[in-house]
Amino acid sequence: RDIAPSEVDGVDVLRRIPVRQFRRIAHGPDAKLDRCGFVAQDIEWVWPEAVSRDMDGMLGVARTAFVPLLVKAIQQQQEQIEALTKRVEELEKRSNP
Repeated sequence: RDIAPSEVDGVDVLRRIPVRQFRRIAHGPDAKLDRCGFVAQDIEWVWPEAVSRDMDGMLGVARTAFVPLLVKAIQQQQEQIEALTKRVEELEKRSNP
């Protein structure tokens, strides 16, 4: 099988996806509620795996496609946190012999 660790930079991808405030076009009780979310056209350029198109050509965001990306970003940030923590500890040892 062709399984390998992901080389995607999760943090970089997430930083390039704009979070938008918008009024949803819908009918019923949710029609006039402002939403905070994603616009499929924005995501299509950055993370096309998360965008789907229905039979009418309408784009949609597959939120579950973000799960591996979010996990990767958290892993990357945790590595940064651990490296910075180690560096701070080493600097503290040097300044407080």
